[in-house]
Amino acid sequence: ELMTLRKAFDGSSLPALVLNIVRGEYPPPPRERFSPELRSLLAAMLSRDPDKRPSAEKVLSSAAVRPQVEEYAAALRSSWGARAA
Repeated sequence: ELMTLRKAFDGSSLPALVLNIVRGEYPPPPRERFSPELRSLLAAMLSRDPDKRPSAEKVLSSAAVRPQVEEYAAALRSSWGARAA
């Protein structure tokens, strides 16, 4: 949802929604907007098999997410450093 700003699973009715979730059917994110690494991470996170889903640690350390995590951490450190001064 954060990537595409729309629900991963949708349906015209509650039974249709449930069926799409159970089948693991969702519209793929646009190739032109998202890297192969990020699209692959999304597919893993939405895997029907829970054992194939990455842990939060793996998501945060993935090549697709790690740069943003590091940028956010640096901003936090900078913000806290400015408060301490």
